Amino acid sequence: MRSDRISHVMLYSSHVMRSDRFSHVILYSPHIVRSDCFSHVMAYSPHVVMSDCFSHVMPYSPHVVRSDRFSHVMPMPYSPHVLRSDCFSHVMLYSSHVVRSDRISHVMLYSPHVVRSDRFSHVMLYYSPS
Repeated sequence: MRSDRISHVMLYSSHVMRSDRFSHVILYSPHIVRSDCFSHVMAYSPHVVMSDCFSHVMPYSPHVVRSDRFSHVMPMPYSPHVLRSDCFSHVMLYSSHVVRSDRISHVMLYSPHVVRSDRFSHVMLYYSPS
């Protein structure tokens, strides 16, 4: 899938998504998401997130946090991961993963996948069979 604007997208199998604007995206299988705008991202397994802005980061496992601007960061040891970014907002990570970005808001990652973008809005990733 490639497009500049997509809204309410639900994918149920392996796929690759690339676009400049995504809204309310739900992915139910192994995949890769790349875009310029992300917000409210929920992923459910080990994964990698790369973007430009993060705030309110809550990591739930052993990890390393590096950044110039963090707000409301609560690290709790639940899973190995690494967080690097300049700005984090409402980020909750529940499994092995790496988060790297400059701008992400309300990101919850729960499963194996890779998220890479500068701006995402309402993205929910729920399933990724190994």
